[in-house]
Amino acid sequence: MDACTSFASAVRVMISGLQDQANAVYVHGQSHGSDSQQPLPTSAEVLALGELIGEDAVRVRIAGPKVVAEEAYKVLDKCTDLVGDLSEYIRLTASSPFSVDNPELAIIMVDGPIVRHREVMVSMMAASNALAVFLDVARDHLDDWNGQAA
Repeated sequence: MDACTSFASAVRVMISGLQDQANAVYVHGQSHGSDSQQPLPTSAEVLALGELIGEDAVRVRIAGPKVVAEEAYKVLDKCTDLVGDLSEYIRLTASSPFSVDNPELAIIMVDGPIVRHREVMVSMMAASNALAVFLDVARDHLDDWNGQAA
């Protein structure tokens, strides 16, 4: 129970921090060229948030049961996608002379998909949904027949 609780709490903190960073990137892009433009989050800051869940995921994997550990790794996969999308969004924003979120201006030649704020938000929702499924599965496996913690 402690492993699952710790993991879920760390994922919530991570997702919240990544959302703040994604919003900061969006604001940065909207204020492109102005004196009030805030600096972009760094790759190190994004990766530091991703590191929050590693140890807790290992604890869930060891503590089991297997079905709960498998759901934890599905959460990890979605969180990895989120970190990757946010990192790409930051990279595109940093290298673009205009807002990548403006569909009228954003004709960018890139090798691969263009990741904008909305794509990061879709990844964020996928990670949040995976966490919700993890919590449901964990609760089902941590309760005994009388609904009390095992």
